Amino acid sequence: MQDLESYLLSKEDKGVSSTELRHFGKQAAVRYVQNETPLNDSIAEFAKEAGLNLEQIKRVAEYANNDTFVTMF
Repeated sequence: MQDLESYLLSKEDKGVSSTELRHFGKQAAVRYVQNETPLNDSIAEFAKEAGLNLEQIKRVAEYANNDTFVTMF
């Protein structure tokens, strides 16, 4: 099994829209708030399913962190 860092560095841009990235972030936040699923677990799952590259994953993490913060505070 390829380690996560190697996987991320090997990905090319798949043309995922900013709307889709925002959706992944929202879904990760919902999973965290409702089920206490760690954001990293959800984001890693979405990244693998959608073939996201490192920059796209950073955006999803940013969206997830912001949505989680707004929901909790």
